[in-house]
Amino acid sequence: MKATLRMADAFNSLPQVVVVCDICSSTMILEDLRNHDHMDEWILLLGFLELYLRTQCKNKLNGKVYKFLGDGWLLFLPASTPKPELFGLLNRVSARYHEAYKAGISPLLTQEPHTIGMTFGIDMGLLSEVESSIAEVEYVGKALNVACRLQSLTKEVEDRLPEYTALISKHCFNSLPGTSDDIKAAPIQHELRNMDQGRPQPLFRVRVFEPDSTPMTA
Repeated sequence: MKATLRMADAFNSLPQVVVVCDICSSTMILEDLRNHDHMDEWILLLGFLELYLRTQCKNKLNGKVYKFLGDGWLLFLPASTPKPELFGLLNRVSARYHEAYKAGISPLLTQEPHTIGMTFGIDMGLLSEVESSIAEVEYVGKALNVACRLQSLTKEVEDRLPEYTALISKHCFNSLPGTSDDIKAAPIQHELRNMDQGRPQPLFRVRVFEPDSTPMTA
């Protein structure tokens, strides 16, 4: 079967902010719950988070949840999304996950994972649609690859547990409108696998949520 590649008509008229969301230690949590017949609670938590993300992305940011990844989500947001709105969303979904995990999942586990929470990778760029006769419409683009690599990289660059950390490219961070005064962003450099000949890339590391803090209002 032959797949064709084309630029989306309206979707690619502007760059998109790509956000990869990941739940830490999801495999360990999933297997523990499955072994003790508590899968329903995990499915309910995932459904709760996805509904919240879809509502927030659509109604507040004019974006969308593109895909569930099994242990997280892939979000597309407009390049005009202000920094406070983007990191406010990540703060609130992190707070909701943390509260739901502590109340409904943690008491069911036989072993608490060393790392809990969520991590995020963020970049911006043009995306292209891939139409295939065997799958729904997919998207490809450097921003997708970078965001995925940044999310994975959160586990390598933290000097403490990576939970509730976002890595965002400097280009994306500086391009987003809005003030960054209240955003705890630390500049770092790190190479990204198979990109730009291994040269270190300028990034920002952002702690989006502290478990002992009050989440930002919606």
